[in-house]
This record gives sequence, structure tokens and C-alpha cells, in this order.
Amino acid sequence: MNEWKPLFNGKDLTGWEVVGAGNWHVEDGHLHVTRNEGETGGGWLVTEQDFTDFKLRLKVKMNTKGNSGILIRDPGHAKIYRPAFNGYEVQVYEGGAIYEREVNKNDMRNTNGAIYDLARSYYKESITGEWNQFEVHCVGNHIITYMNGEKMAEIYDRRSNKGAIGLQLHGGRDKAHFSWKDVEIMELPQKEKPSWQLMEEAAEQAPGEYVDFLADKSMNDFDVYWDGGAEWSLTSGVLRGENPKEISWIFTTQEYSNYILSFDVRISEGGNAGIGLRFPWEQAAEERKIGPATLGYEVQIIDDHSYDLKNPSGSIYNVARAYPSDLWHSPIFRSEQWNSFKIYVRDDHIVTYVNKRKTGEAHVNRGARGRIGFQVHPPANWVEYRNVRIKKLSLH
Repeated sequence: MNEWKPLFNGKDLTGWEVVGAGNWHVEDGHLHVTRNEGETGGGWLVTEQDFTDFKLRLKVKMNTKGNSGILIRDPGHAKIYRPAFNGYEVQVYEGGAIYEREVNKNDMRNTNGAIYDLARSYYKESITGEWNQFEVHCVGNHIITYMNGEKMAEIYDRRSNKGAIGLQLHGGRDKAHFSWKDVEIMELPQKEKPSWQLMEEAAEQAPGEYVDFLADKSMNDFDVYWDGGAEWSLTSGVLRGENPKEISWIFTTQEYSNYILSFDVRISEGGNAGIGLRFPWEQAAEERKIGPATLGYEVQIIDDHSYDLKNPSGSIYNVARAYPSDLWHSPIFRSEQWNSFKIYVRDDHIVTYVNKRKTGEAHVNRGARGRIGFQVHPPANWVEYRNVRIKKLSLH
């Protein structure tokens, strides 16, 4: 325990099993897979052993453009349909093209380091023919991925807590050739009674009540940051910002630490807005040049058919990236209709939900307290917030 041990002996496939297509072999001390002539199906090389809590690290070289992945905690050992949805798959993807079709890099659904269709990563390209290191940490229901030392994605999930580790040859007609080396694992001791409760579940069950955030408030209860020429109004519990010439923020005069913030929001077609969290007003007010996405946090609200493909609605801006659509490619957020948001903020842990779907999750520490803000951003004509409620949480 707590020591790095090789999963691959550098000589043969002892301890591994081939499932499906591909010519899996060892050459020059490295694992290789190539696509056999006439094959189009996918294949996996999976461990015979199951693993529970661990750190996994390996180096992969994509000798050709293509699609691969790292399978973790798969109870079916890649023998049950769609292993990525029985255990978890960490995406390994090379090239910037999907099946030889060039696309906007930010429009790609699962890029390097993504926990497939659970936690999306920001685009980071691996270079064809070079070694790239991937690392995966699995402890209880918490999974974090890294690529070349950079954190890529994070999620708490209860789909599987034990299973095989695998390497993937994705199906296709391309002449794939992928290589792996330095495949090592550090098994971690399991807790006697690991907690599988999600942070947001614990927060909902914690003592305290939701209160109307805008009750008895007027525009005099907000401070303007980055005026931007927007017209703000608060009428019958609806906070509205419209006609911004530039980015416009308003912030509460009170600071908040740990809480759940719940609200409905709608924006004009093509619009852009956001919620600021833990914004350090006194620090920011000195220069007024740095926004909440940098000093505090911003939860993105945007028409996902508009121009910002990098941070769709529900993203913790440039920290945790949301998926713009569900597994059936139906948009999660829609402009010009009411959408429900819930944001959980507890210690260094932030989780976002849009229309009851988890969209972002991260541990990050830019400060423990700050103001809450509301944004309207060009080219939005207007944004409206209603049913804004808050539940304050004690320190965890």
C-alpha cells in the first residue's frame, strides 16, 4: 500500500486480458495496439485484477490521430456493452478532428482528461508522436484526472467503486497506433466506512432554511461594479438587467461564505450573463480591473448556441466545464425561457446544477468569503432572475 507498483511488466501481457478488436502486443518494452486489417470495431486491454481506491499513472503516445481512453473501476471488465458507462472512462484523444472531420476545439464534447460524459475538461491537445502523462486519483466516490501535471476534471459519483483498469482502442476505420509505458498504480487503503454522500446532499440536509434573497431589497442594496451602461431594476421579486453596452455587474453589500443559492433565470436569445461568488469587494475595488471569474468565481449563464463554446451554462468559469447537452444531445439550458440553477458553496468545494443536472464541480480555494453578484453581458439584450433563495451553511 502507498507505493507505486508496475501494472505492466514491460515484457508481455501477463495480468491483462484482450477484449474485442486490436493487435495488442509488447515491443521495445512498451505496450502497443494497432488496428488489424479490415477491423472497424473497438477493443480493450483490461487488468485481470479489480481495484478500488488508487492512484494510477501512465504515459501514452498517440502515434496516429485517433481516440483512446483509460477505463477505471469497470466491474464488467469491458465485456458488458459500453464499459465507459459501467465503470468510468478517462478520455485520451489526439488531433483536433473527429473521424477526420475538423471541428471547433471547444465544441468537442469529451477531450483529453474528461471523465466521459460526467466531468468535462477544457481543451488541451496532445501532440502526435509525443509521450503524455495521465494520472487518475480514485478515493471513495471522488475521482480527479490530470494530464501532464495539470488538473483536467473532477467529480463525485457513485456509479462504481471497484473494477478493472483498461486501455482502449476506439472503433473506426483509421490506421490507429497507440503506445503506453510506465503504467503504475498506488493502491490506497480503504476507509472502514467510506462516506458516499454527495456534498450537495449533505448541504440540503444540514440545519437551516431557505430564505428569499431579494425580499425587502431595492436597487439601493446593491453596489455597481463595472457599470457597462446596463439598466437594472427590481420589481415584484424579479431582478432585471438590460441594454448593456459593456459587461455589467451588481453585487450585494453583504458577504457570504458557505451557502446554497437557488434561482430561476432567463436571457434573451444569444445572451450572456453570470453569477459571481465569494467576490472580495475591498480587494477588487482598489483597481476595478479584475472580474469575479478571476478573483472569486463566476457561474456561467449563456445561450449555449452563441459564441462561447468554452464555458457553457453551469460552468464554473475556467475552473469546471459544463456539458451543453445531455446524452441525447438535448440542450440543458435554453434561452428565452426560465431555467433553474442551484449552486452549492461549502469550504473549498463548489457544485453547480442547471435544470436539475449536475454541470460543474471543483475543489478550489480563492478565498472563503465574498459578495454575491449578478451579471448582464453583451450581446444580451436582457437577463431576468427570479425566485432567488439562499440557505446559509455552517462551516463543514
